[in-house]
Amino acid sequence: AATLTWHRTISRNIFGQFSSTLPNLELRLYAATGFTAGAQPIDQSISAVDNVEHLFQRHLPAGQYVLEVKSNASGTPYALAWETDLGNSPSATVQRDANSGVVVLHCAALDPYATYQVESSTTLIGQWSVETSFRTADVAASFEHTWQDPVIPTGPKFYRLRWTPLR
Repeated sequence: AATLTWHRTISRNIFGQFSSTLPNLELRLYAATGFTAGAQPIDQSISAVDNVEHLFQRHLPAGQYVLEVKSNASGTPYALAWETDLGNSPSATVQRDANSGVVVLHCAALDPYATYQVESSTTLIGQWSVETSFRTADVAASFEHTWQDPVIPTGPKFYRLRWTPLR
């Protein structure tokens, strides 16, 4: 999370009348290589109506990032605060009912706006097949998801959860 804030400028003319101006600042987050920002921002806050910009991203991959502040007026003092949280990466646990053989996959620590795929394979080194894709924000935004394999496995079957971090 990153938050940028600044004050509006209040001035008084020779007749005692007050006026205010509000510079427009913008906040952008980029992935970086060698502290050089990439071409496209991962996220941006560019509202022109107030004096606060805020970014919030979950599950960013490890790496270098650049926060960029731009202003339409030079010399505008501002405050920039940020916090990083390693948090929990998405996880999946598999349960197989001993009597029925039904396999249920429980996914947790999800980003509701990321798209996930449940994949399966009969060998760990073989081809993986997409069983389902989901994004919890499409139904009811949630950090958890449960999926049941529609086919009861007759032999070994491996499952994994794949996703692309939001950029």
